[in-house]
Amino acid sequence: MSFQPVIVGVGLSAWSFLKSTRDSQRIAHQSDTVSQREDAYFRDTIGSVDSAEDLVADRRLLAVALQAFGLSNDLPNTFFVRKILEDGTLDPGALANRLADSRYTEFSSAFGFGDSAVPRTKLSGFADEILLKAQDQRFEEAVGVQDDALRQALYFERKLPEMARDTATDSSRWFRLMGDKPMRLVMEQALGLPQSFGQLDIDKQLEMF
Repeated sequence: MSFQPVIVGVGLSAWSFLKSTRDSQRIAHQSDTVSQREDAYFRDTIGSVDSAEDLVADRRLLAVALQAFGLSNDLPNTFFVRKILEDGTLDPGALANRLADSRYTEFSSAFGFGDSAVPRTKLSGFADEILLKAQDQRFEEAVGVQDDALRQALYFERKLPEMARDTATDSSRWFRLMGDKPMRLVMEQALGLPQSFGQLDIDKQLEMF
């Protein structure tokens, strides 16, 4: 049986305990033999992937790739995933850019199949970049089995600095946050916004955030 994160207390006390033990718990969680085997396969194989077609044809590679961006539910949807990757992100009409969930844009951009002649799978540090995201995601999901609010908090804490480093305009960064479902949920809860908030005009939502 793989290591399950230990959560002590509830609310703020649980969050404080998790933060103080997170590093050691993540290391223990990564010792799972199945995850280690799949990570090793990804590291050894991803450099040979030349196209979106190659990636979706290898279910083991695709599983790790999707998990890194919190998109594991799309594993059976290979045609959809291939379209996301092949369209890239540079064309405003690309499929990823037309979806409300910004994780698809991040996923497509990370692999670069539709954005450049040479995909990012050929970069020397690419495997480690994706595997770090996948490992973070696995740990957060394991925490979420016991306390979903803590999972959301871990994700938010991990993603917020990435968005802060984005060189886009403030409005663009807010739109990116609004398009990231887990981050948006945390913000709505923190600000006490009603469920109907998402039905407002998008520019009004931006103004309120």
